[in-house]
Amino acid sequence: MAKQRIGNVGVLNLTKATEQSVANIEKIENVGCVLYKPETAHLITSLNIGNIGKTLEMTRDFTVINGQITLDQAFFSTVEKPLSLLVNGQVVIGKDVAADDIREKVESIVINGAIYAPREVAGALNERVKDLMGGIKTYEGELPRTVNGSQELTNRYLQSIGSSLQLVVNGVLTLAEDLDMSLFQEKIEDLEVNGVIRLYETQEPALFNKAPVINGVTDVIPDGYEHVGKALTLTERSIRRFKGSRLYTNKPVVLEPDVTREALEKAIVHIRSSSVIVCHEDLEDLLFERCDPLETEVLTYSGRYALITDETWSREDLEAFDDKLTLIVTGTLRLGENVDAAALRSKVDAIDLLGSITSPNAEVKGAVMTLLRTKDGEVNTAGDKTEGPAISNFGELSL
Repeated sequence: MAKQRIGNVGVLNLTKATEQSVANIEKIENVGCVLYKPETAHLITSLNIGNIGKTLEMTRDFTVINGQITLDQAFFSTVEKPLSLLVNGQVVIGKDVAADDIREKVESIVINGAIYAPREVAGALNERVKDLMGGIKTYEGELPRTVNGSQELTNRYLQSIGSSLQLVVNGVLTLAEDLDMSLFQEKIEDLEVNGVIRLYETQEPALFNKAPVINGVTDVIPDGYEHVGKALTLTERSIRRFKGSRLYTNKPVVLEPDVTREALEKAIVHIRSSSVIVCHEDLEDLLFERCDPLETEVLTYSGRYALITDETWSREDLEAFDDKLTLIVTGTLRLGENVDAAALRSKVDAIDLLGSITSPNAEVKGAVMTLLRTKDGEVNTAGDKTEGPAISNFGELSL
């Protein structure tokens, strides 16, 4: 049986593991927390684990809570004997739960994440905590709200909040340009973002006055700039919608060959970009005037071009072009087995590499290297790269 490669594991439970149950694991990339018993401790060293956040010896049986869950009085009323809880994620204690419910129904707590609780029961929870890899946070208004994915914070969203709440976003949080920051101060009791928070420059003081917890990237849009959230391809017609605009983006901007110098001068005053701008060589000087060359890569073409994010090309794909073309690779390009060095050199004028190219053999890899104009990525031969994990992520994995 082929061995498994696993990406990330929140909790690796080895309390009931055996030599046989771990034998088929080739590697685990990262583990937040490893649970083991004295009799299974030796299995930790037998596993190939890249990074381990914490190990915990378990002397009793724990109830493991993964993800997000709300524990209210109805839950505690069904508990017959005191629980030992391991929180791997987020637990909200309901406002109807009393301190005595905690003291009588919970024996011990191990936290690998966060518990949100009314202030009145925080003390009782702290009495039961045996190990802490996160925290107990108190709340006063509505039950804390968690968003997984993308959320735009608008005035309508804030107005829907009764009193105040703690907001947790796992993903991308965007503050609307017209967001009433006084209302934000009133309605958002506490803010935690695990991922990206995107806001405008004038909103920074009010945001950081809240002392938010941000585990990730803070993307500040300069005042007076229009945010472009996706790759932008501009033609002679579509560029007319911009009139003296300032653009802010972290996605590619592509100007098609029919965009004239006059059209560009009228449409765009400045571009703040951490990605690439692709244009005909006749527009190169104007683009350099309109962006910071230290932040933005301006890539030019003279004839045909292809912008590649994630594609596989065969010999037939190359031969479909009558003229030579420039390949601009921002993601992954895989060259098929029937692509040879001669076909590549006859059809490709230059390659701008900002991602990765996988070649079928060493000869084609050599041809790719000779065509590189910009090299900010890697060129591999098929079979060279270590295969990625077959299974990406687990909240909890029991072996």
